[in-house]
Amino acid sequence: MCDNCLCHLNICNAECCREFSITLLRRERLFRGKEVSWICNDTDMLNYYELHGLTVRKNVVTIKLKDFIQEGNKVKIFQKCNALTEDNLCKLHNTDKQPKLCAYPNKTGICKGVYLTPNCIYKKE
Repeated sequence: MCDNCLCHLNICNAECCREFSITLLRRERLFRGKEVSWICNDTDMLNYYELHGLTVRKNVVTIKLKDFIQEGNKVKIFQKCNALTEDNLCKLHNTDKQPKLCAYPNKTGICKGVYLTPNCIYKKE
């Protein structure tokens, strides 16, 4: 029995460390280079975003879009975590710098309108 996501890395390729999704408040056409911002009050998620190279000022998260897919007001953003190693492991694993979300992946503690990956095999509820 697997009790952590490390058991599934060979299948999912650390998808949650390479992408995340947001839902825009209003439908707008996005393009490469456009800046998108949203408010997040969850300190763990703010840490997660910073590790993914996003700008965080107080509780406002901003990203200049590079690689993404837009479907209506949902946007899947492909931006790798800076702590991800070549062998799909986390440099911050088992440290106090690793986001709790990464240590215990589930749908709690995530900002409204923000989702990790839909294909996660391991979901600890």
